[in-house]
Amino acid sequence: MQLGKMRIRRWRSASVAVFLGIIGWNFAAYGAEDYTQWAHACNITLNSSATGANVATQQLGFPVLVRLTSATPAFSFAQAMTAGQDIRFSKSDGTHLPYQIERFDQANQLAEVWVKADVNGNDAAQYITMYWGNGTAADSSNGAAVFNNGFAGVWHLGETGNINANGYADATGATPLTGVGMVAGDETNAVIGIGQNFGSANVSNILAGVTGKYLAAAAGPSETGESITAMVWAQLTGAASQQYIFNQGSPGDTRWDLGVNPTNPFPFEFDVIDHTSGNFATDV
Repeated sequence: MQLGKMRIRRWRSASVAVFLGIIGWNFAAYGAEDYTQWAHACNITLNSSATGANVATQQLGFPVLVRLTSATPAFSFAQAMTAGQDIRFSKSDGTHLPYQIERFDQANQLAEVWVKADVNGNDAAQYITMYWGNGTAADSSNGAAVFNNGFAGVWHLGETGNINANGYADATGATPLTGVGMVAGDETNAVIGIGQNFGSANVSNILAGVTGKYLAAAAGPSETGESITAMVWAQLTGAASQQYIFNQGSPGDTRWDLGVNPTNPFPFEFDVIDHTSGNFATDV
């Protein structure tokens, strides 16, 4: 089984997640805050109407994905600092919006930025403003300020493949992951930024010791009595056996795992395992 281009987003929420990209661009005047030291600005339209993302209800504190490329109108990577330290976002009234830069690759002109914004339902005219072009600005990218609306964990997985303790960051700051069997070169282009390639099928029984590649957390948020939503961006390129790509827990307790099982009607599964007996308490 070959698995690659994987992304994990996990939060305690029953709401439906809809990701809004850049719908339209227009030059904008500077906002009400002191952005007069920024040389460039433009509006980003968030079209939630039927002609756009088709979101009927208001989404408060929603992480909006902003993609930047060489083809993005009005924006030039050459006008920003090398790592995007001077990027800023605001509401239409100039109020600062929290954001996290997942990737800012000036050389290849590729960037993904998550911006926490209130998105109105069925609104084709709403917008946020992006600013850039201030060579003295300090970096204010802050994932914990973006993914704090019920998220239990957010792993972008943009790191070089590694087995360092806590080598894979959690954007919320709560639960970093440690790679098992991961090596430099496992990082790969993904649907959003950079992801990880987990290679061929591994032994499905983690209790006996998996020899393949996966990400582990010894501890983390308790799922007892919780309703959770787990979201993964992945490319499944063939699977002959069950493979876990993420697990939380340690010997002697109950642990949950996320992985793939080609024998199921749906290839991805979420399991809660009694770590002492190895029995599946829940198989979703």
